[in-house]
Amino acid sequence: MKAFTYIAISLCVVTSLILILNGENTTQDITNTSLKTQQNTERLKHEKITEPQPITNALPTQSKHTKQGHLVEITKPQWRFEGGIKSQLSTLKLRAKSGDAEASYLLARNFRYCLFAPLNEQMFEDKLEQTYQLTDSTVAIERIEEQYSYCQGLESENLNAFYTYLETAATQGFVPAQETLGHVTAEFYMQSQGYASLSRDDYIATRNAFTTQKIALLEQAGKKGSIDALIQLSNLHHSQNAGKFGHVKSFALNQLITQFTNNDEIYNRFSRFVNRQYDKLSAEEHDKASELLEQWSTDIYKNGTLYH
Repeated sequence: MKAFTYIAISLCVVTSLILILNGENTTQDITNTSLKTQQNTERLKHEKITEPQPITNALPTQSKHTKQGHLVEITKPQWRFEGGIKSQLSTLKLRAKSGDAEASYLLARNFRYCLFAPLNEQMFEDKLEQTYQLTDSTVAIERIEEQYSYCQGLESENLNAFYTYLETAATQGFVPAQETLGHVTAEFYMQSQGYASLSRDDYIATRNAFTTQKIALLEQAGKKGSIDALIQLSNLHHSQNAGKFGHVKSFALNQLITQFTNNDEIYNRFSRFVNRQYDKLSAEEHDKASELLEQWSTDIYKNGTLYH
């Protein structure tokens, strides 16, 4: 009888211990789940996937705005038109002449797209023949046919004005124009705007002035929450093409990109960049990068916008 009582008490003690241990594990699982949920929530504050826009047949009057946390996400205007540029050309020019930055941007994007397009039947036939000699790619042929159809009604001598329209919109603070201008290389700018034959000193001065302006406009766009501008600036600083302390600025910008992007591919790519850069900076450089990160974050929240 005593043996039976002893066994029963032992079983009760063991059962109690198992229940306590299970309770601790359950509590830990709940805590871990709660922490993961909190982390995901912090990242999702800035996440909103924007669907691709189809070619429009109506002239946009303004960029679209949607709320995203403490910031307003601005969807950039669609620059291509279903009926081709000719259908909107007169209206766009009138709007641009009256100071409409978006109209100047739309003209710039369309003129840039049509800059090397065949604008008449002879040019079209010549370009097709050249392309057939170089490749049998149906994609290349279709691209030429598409450009020829889309760009009808334009005059080739007017297309180099794309940069004038683009610069006008960018200096007016229109972020999509600032992003687009950032993608113009110094070499293409010099060639397309007729500066290729300048003397060496004048050429260098003109090219440097363009680069300085481009960086300034990209910084303006970045502080208004343009992810594209932040990426361009990070690349420029990483390649040491935008002034001193490029590696420190690139590190700060890469962190900023991961903080504000809603694109998983971009987030993962720039997270890897941050991890690779981390051990290469000194303590002093980390402090400097933290200051830059805080300053840029403050500016973005102050301006209250995001451009994806």
